[in-house]
Amino acid sequence: MVNKREKQKFISVFPIVDGKRGFLRIVEASIAILVILAAVLLLLSRGEEKVETDFNALLTPILEEMAQDTSLREDILEYKLGEQISNNEKVNNENIIGDLNDFVGDRITNPSLDYYVVICDLEGICPIDYPVDIRGNLYANERVISTTLEEEIKISPITGEDISFFPKKVKIFLWEKES
Repeated sequence: MVNKREKQKFISVFPIVDGKRGFLRIVEASIAILVILAAVLLLLSRGEEKVETDFNALLTPILEEMAQDTSLREDILEYKLGEQISNNEKVNNENIIGDLNDFVGDRITNPSLDYYVVICDLEGICPIDYPVDIRGNLYANERVISTTLEEEIKISPITGEDISFFPKKVKIFLWEKES
């Protein structure tokens, strides 16, 4: 024969019926599951925080150094603007931009960064000439390049205006390359 206690355990599907001890085990197991779930959710939600770098601060010293370099400054001032320029002037412009790209490339050593240098009129807008595939933000900084006080002033014999003072604006665009 089966005694009463064994019969009660056998028939009882829910431990809560067995008394306080079963109920406490259920509460204890539920709390343990909640603690484990909370710990897992906390670890999953603490993913790596992406630190955004401001590359604009990298451009300012490059532009300042460019302004201090006499030969680069002269090259920038020789750059011809406008649509009506000769083929020789176009070649000269390409050489000037090439020199500026070399100068900037020597100072931007991060291989994940790309840049574009443009020279434009002081009052003009310096657009980027081609669409770029970038990851993140596009940074830009500009600097006005003008003649020094020691340079000789050239006066136009026709208009009487100072033709030696044609400052230009150099703008550098910087972005992270698409991987």
